[in-house]
Amino acid sequence: MKAIDENGRGQLVVMGCYGIGISRTMGAVAEVFHDEKGLLWPKAIAPFHIYLAAIGKDDKIYAEAEQLAKDLEKSGAEVFYDDRRDKKIGPGQKFADHELMGMPARIVMSERTMDEGVVEFVDRATGEMQKIKREDVTSFVMRFLSA
Repeated sequence: MKAIDENGRGQLVVMGCYGIGISRTMGAVAEVFHDEKGLLWPKAIAPFHIYLAAIGKDDKIYAEAEQLAKDLEKSGAEVFYDDRRDKKIGPGQKFADHELMGMPARIVMSERTMDEGVVEFVDRATGEMQKIKREDVTSFVMRFLSA
Protein backbone atom coordinates (compact mmCIF):
# COMPACT_ATOMS: atom_id res chain seq x y z
CA MET A 1 0.00 0.00 0.00
CA LYS A 2 1.21 3.50 -0.78
CA ALA A 3 0.50 6.71 1.03
CA ILE A 4 1.03 10.13 -0.49
CA ASP A 5 3.81 12.24 1.02
CA GLU A 6 3.89 16.06 1.30
CA ASN A 7 5.12 16.37 -2.33
CA GLY A 8 2.30 14.27 -3.78
CA ARG A 9 4.48 11.24 -4.45
CA GLY A 10 3.53 7.73 -3.38
CA GLN A 11 5.42 6.41 -0.39
CA LEU A 12 5.46 2.73 0.58
CA VAL A 13 3.99 2.19 4.09
CA VAL A 14 5.54 -0.57 6.19
CA MET A 15 4.39 -1.42 9.68
CA GLY A 16 5.15 -4.19 12.09
CA CYS A 17 4.36 -4.85 15.69
CA TYR A 18 6.00 -7.75 17.45
CA GLY A 19 5.67 -6.80 21.09
CA ILE A 20 3.70 -8.64 23.72
CA GLY A 21 1.16 -6.07 24.81
CA ILE A 22 -1.67 -6.24 27.28
CA SER A 23 -4.28 -7.15 24.66
CA ARG A 24 -2.26 -10.13 23.41
CA THR A 25 -1.55 -11.24 26.95
CA MET A 26 -5.24 -11.11 27.95
CA GLY A 27 -6.19 -13.02 24.80
CA ALA A 28 -3.68 -15.75 25.63
CA VAL A 29 -4.95 -15.97 29.22
CA ALA A 30 -8.55 -16.31 28.00
CA GLU A 31 -7.58 -19.09 25.59
CA VAL A 32 -5.74 -21.09 28.24
CA PHE A 33 -7.72 -20.39 31.43
CA HIS A 34 -11.41 -21.00 30.77
CA ASP A 35 -14.12 -23.61 31.03
CA GLU A 36 -17.64 -23.95 29.62
CA LYS A 37 -18.92 -21.30 32.06
CA GLY A 38 -16.39 -18.56 31.28
CA LEU A 39 -12.97 -17.34 32.32
CA LEU A 40 -10.88 -18.80 35.15
CA TRP A 41 -8.47 -16.02 36.07
CA PRO A 42 -5.26 -17.20 37.75
CA LYS A 43 -5.04 -15.61 41.20
CA ALA A 44 -1.79 -13.79 40.35
CA ILE A 45 -3.26 -11.78 37.46
CA ALA A 46 -6.99 -11.66 38.21
CA PRO A 47 -8.38 -8.11 37.98
CA PHE A 48 -10.34 -8.95 41.15
CA HIS A 49 -9.72 -11.82 43.58
CA ILE A 50 -13.17 -12.00 45.15
CA TYR A 51 -16.68 -11.60 43.75
CA LEU A 52 -18.79 -10.57 46.76
CA ALA A 53 -22.54 -11.02 46.23
CA ALA A 54 -25.09 -9.56 48.61
CA ILE A 55 -28.44 -11.32 48.22
CA GLY A 56 -31.72 -10.31 49.78
CA LYS A 57 -33.89 -7.32 50.57
CA ASP A 58 -32.66 -6.45 54.06
CA ASP A 59 -30.42 -3.36 54.21
CA LYS A 60 -28.35 -5.07 56.94
CA ILE A 61 -27.06 -7.59 54.40
CA TYR A 62 -25.76 -4.85 52.13
CA ALA A 63 -24.21 -2.91 55.01
CA GLU A 64 -22.46 -6.04 56.29
CA ALA A 65 -21.28 -6.98 52.78
CA GLU A 66 -19.90 -3.48 52.25
CA GLN A 67 -18.00 -3.72 55.54
CA LEU A 68 -16.63 -7.13 54.53
CA ALA A 69 -15.46 -5.69 51.21
CA LYS A 70 -13.60 -2.93 53.07
CA ASP A 71 -12.04 -5.44 55.49
CA LEU A 72 -10.85 -7.65 52.64
CA GLU A 73 -9.45 -4.71 50.69
CA LYS A 74 -7.53 -3.51 53.78
CA SER A 75 -5.92 -6.96 53.90
CA GLY A 76 -4.84 -6.74 50.26
CA ALA A 77 -7.61 -8.63 48.44
CA GLU A 78 -9.18 -6.97 45.43
CA VAL A 79 -12.97 -7.22 45.72
CA PHE A 80 -15.72 -6.86 43.14
CA TYR A 81 -18.79 -6.08 45.27
CA ASP A 82 -22.07 -6.85 43.49
CA ASP A 83 -24.70 -4.86 45.35
CA ARG A 84 -27.33 -4.89 42.59
CA ARG A 85 -30.82 -4.95 44.06
CA ASP A 86 -32.95 -4.94 40.93
CA LYS A 87 -35.86 -7.41 41.07
CA LYS A 88 -34.63 -8.90 37.78
CA ILE A 89 -31.17 -9.63 39.21
CA GLY A 90 -31.44 -12.62 41.52
CA PRO A 91 -28.89 -15.05 42.92
CA GLY A 92 -28.79 -17.10 39.70
CA GLN A 93 -27.88 -14.07 37.60
CA LYS A 94 -25.21 -12.97 40.06
CA PHE A 95 -23.69 -16.46 40.23
CA ALA A 96 -23.68 -16.74 36.43
CA ASP A 97 -22.00 -13.34 36.16
CA HIS A 98 -19.30 -14.49 38.58
CA GLU A 99 -18.66 -17.64 36.55
CA LEU A 100 -18.51 -15.69 33.31
CA MET A 101 -16.07 -13.10 34.70
CA GLY A 102 -13.96 -15.83 36.29
CA MET A 103 -12.74 -14.27 39.51
CA PRO A 104 -10.96 -16.90 41.65
CA ALA A 105 -13.60 -16.95 44.40
CA ARG A 106 -17.15 -15.93 45.24
CA ILE A 107 -18.43 -14.93 48.66
CA VAL A 108 -22.18 -14.83 49.24
CA MET A 109 -23.90 -12.94 52.03
CA SER A 110 -27.63 -13.45 52.51
CA GLU A 111 -30.23 -13.43 55.27
CA ARG A 112 -29.64 -17.15 55.82
CA THR A 113 -25.86 -16.83 56.07
CA MET A 114 -26.14 -13.80 58.37
CA ASP A 115 -28.48 -15.73 60.67
CA GLU A 116 -25.88 -18.54 60.80
CA GLY A 117 -22.97 -16.10 61.31
CA VAL A 118 -21.21 -17.37 58.19
CA VAL A 119 -20.59 -16.57 54.53
CA GLU A 120 -20.59 -19.00 51.62
CA PHE A 121 -17.19 -19.21 49.95
CA VAL A 122 -16.99 -20.80 46.49
CA ASP A 123 -13.72 -21.64 44.73
CA ARG A 124 -14.33 -20.82 41.04
CA ALA A 125 -11.83 -23.41 39.76
CA THR A 126 -13.22 -26.39 41.69
CA GLY A 127 -16.79 -25.28 42.44
CA GLU A 128 -16.24 -26.33 46.06
CA MET A 129 -18.43 -24.41 48.52
CA GLN A 130 -17.54 -23.89 52.18
CA LYS A 131 -19.23 -22.03 54.99
CA ILE A 132 -16.78 -19.72 56.74
CA LYS A 133 -17.45 -17.97 60.05
CA ARG A 134 -17.77 -14.24 59.48
CA GLU A 135 -14.91 -13.42 61.85
CA ASP A 136 -12.59 -15.84 59.99
CA VAL A 137 -13.30 -14.67 56.44
CA THR A 138 -10.36 -12.29 56.03
CA SER A 139 -7.73 -14.75 57.23
CA PHE A 140 -9.33 -17.56 55.19
CA VAL A 141 -9.31 -15.45 52.01
CA MET A 142 -5.70 -14.41 52.50
CA ARG A 143 -4.66 -18.08 52.90
CA PHE A 144 -6.66 -18.96 49.78
CA LEU A 145 -4.96 -16.23 47.77
CA SER A 146 -1.48 -17.19 48.90
CA ALA A 147 -1.95 -20.91 48.12
